[in-house]
Amino acid sequence: MLNYCLKREIVSVNGFDYRICSLQDDQQFDPDDLEAFESGLTSTSWSLFGVVWPASLILAEEVDRLGVAGKRVLELGCGIALASIVLHRLGADITASDYHPRAETFLDRNLRDNGLPPMKFRRVDFERDNPGLGKFDLIIASDVLYQPQQAQSLSRMISRHAIDNVEVIVVDPARENRSRITRHMVALGFLHHYVGFDRQIAGGLRCKGRILHFRRHRVAPLESPLPCRIHTLHPVPGGHHQEIIVMQKIDDLRIVGMDDVRPPRIRKEAYIDLFFELSGKAPQDWCEDFNDLGRKMNPQVKIDKQVGQIVEAWVKDMEQIAAHLEKIQATIQDCNTQYIEKARQKKLALPAAAASAVGKNAEQSWLNDIVAGLKF
Repeated sequence: MLNYCLKREIVSVNGFDYRICSLQDDQQFDPDDLEAFESGLTSTSWSLFGVVWPASLILAEEVDRLGVAGKRVLELGCGIALASIVLHRLGADITASDYHPRAETFLDRNLRDNGLPPMKFRRVDFERDNPGLGKFDLIIASDVLYQPQQAQSLSRMISRHAIDNVEVIVVDPARENRSRITRHMVALGFLHHYVGFDRQIAGGLRCKGRILHFRRHRVAPLESPLPCRIHTLHPVPGGHHQEIIVMQKIDDLRIVGMDDVRPPRIRKEAYIDLFFELSGKAPQDWCEDFNDLGRKMNPQVKIDKQVGQIVEAWVKDMEQIAAHLEKIQATIQDCNTQYIEKARQKKLALPAAAASAVGKNAEQSWLNDIVAGLKF
């Protein structure tokens, strides 16, 4: 006999009905659940996993609109896992995960009730490594930022299990820790935007908050894989050296942190100077393009084209730092794209005879050399 009460309901997601079994309310409690207590769950937190929270319905509606067939998807803190069930029906390679030891039982039951085959579940802890979990194309979560420290734990968890070109969706019902996860995600190299929502959902409940979208893109190679040429000297008999060209895959231009020599400082005028270090020296013409784009930003940013490695910026108060860094990162990506496109256009502008003489292999080598200059 169960020590807690259940309910069964029909939950509609964008017009499609799902049969969901959940706890009757968030006051349910199983005093015999020793596994939960050994995991640190208390009588007040035990039931949180087992309710269809408004934010989870917002997330389910959001992912229902995505093209997810074949994508590897991870839901963190899934609880009843409504969004995971929706994605499973749509053909995603979905892994639901939660810390609560009873989450998997409810997931299995709801899959059967909806005529769906079994799906993957992992019990995970944001505070620890989760070996074998793998990396994912899309990572989703809803209403998981109860405590301040959870923002950093969640962002690190996402970064560890994200592919390079990951998409992340977090639905937050106006909790005060939302700004914290944004700062941590930006620090880990993610760009972000959000969409606000304020709507009435099933049962007459009002749900208000933001859908946070994060992306961490690498610059796509022009051909896959696109190498860069690195010249090394290899010793040969007789005391001579032979030049060897080693081909390596290039990375994108990106910010790797603050300048160690010039950390952030507050000027007398109450402005804060910021110096962001790039992961290598940028070409001078790239710097010129970046400065052209930087002059259009507010506040403006610039890079010394002779040094080519430190982005200089400023803000009026500390609350603007994370948002301004996001804009700078987006400008760097735009500059990368613009730089490569200009190289293409220069090649297309060559006279036909000259272009033919270059040849396909030489053309690719020339383009590789240009793109290699973007490697930090």
